[in-house]
Amino acid sequence: MARQVGGAVGNGGKLNVCISGCPNNCVESAVADIGLVGLRKSINGVRQECFRLLAGGGNGRSSGLGEELHAALPAEQVCRAVAWLVDEYKQQGGADESFGGFISAKKVRLKRAIRTVAASKVVQEKPSG
Repeated sequence: MARQVGGAVGNGGKLNVCISGCPNNCVESAVADIGLVGLRKSINGVRQECFRLLAGGGNGRSSGLGEELHAALPAEQVCRAVAWLVDEYKQQGGADESFGGFISAKKVRLKRAIRTVAASKVVQEKPSG
């Protein structure tokens, strides 16, 4: 998971990503730029591995904690959601705007959009011929 998320963050600048495999949040995901906290949840009657998606923590430079953008993001959707979030910051964030400032200013829109991004299915086209 860590390599996949790292690939999703890509060249997003110097973003700190913390992933915790348990709901006790041992790696302090809430203070990271992007934090993922593992949990299991029943979705449509099936127990699934999921992650709380937190974003915009202060990284110890401030007392800020990350905003919860998704309460139970299924594991297979994490990389797509993180990549989308980093792309949004690159495209919409101001030149002087920190990642935390971006998240704080746009959290309502980002929460709605993350749900949509997570729910969308990637459609692969069949090669013609």
